[in-house]
Amino acid sequence: MRYAFLGFIIIVLSSCVVQHPKYTMVENTFKLEIGMSKTEIDSVLGIAPQFIKKMDTTGVQIYSYKYRTRDIKRFPIIMRRDKGIPTEGNYTDLLVSYSPDSIAFNIETCTECTDNNEKKTKIDANTIINSITTIITVTLPALLVFLSIR
Repeated sequence: MRYAFLGFIIIVLSSCVVQHPKYTMVENTFKLEIGMSKTEIDSVLGIAPQFIKKMDTTGVQIYSYKYRTRDIKRFPIIMRRDKGIPTEGNYTDLLVSYSPDSIAFNIETCTECTDNNEKKTKIDANTIINSITTIITVTLPALLVFLSIR
């Protein structure tokens, strides 16, 4: 019974994990140059490409990388337009075209790509308060009961 309860707690807590696609920051994309090899681009970005977007019969390959932009959150009433809190922005696709000898000849941002591998959910104050209330009123007492049985 103890192990079943412990397993249940582990499953409930592990379901709260959010997974994001592997990405690099926008600052790393500014370091890329035409003529770099695929291994150089991978090392500058710090990630492997997400997938091969296109491969044709001539050997040209287009790889897709993910990067994340920076945003500034502002409270319109409190902050001026030039002030704000820096936050992470949206995921964006970076398309790098390689020649048959794996040398980059085109680097561009995909403005028409809609698949960003991110689940969009709204977080509001009521959701956070309900989650904290649930943890305090359900999970914490259950954990205390489990520890007292031990």
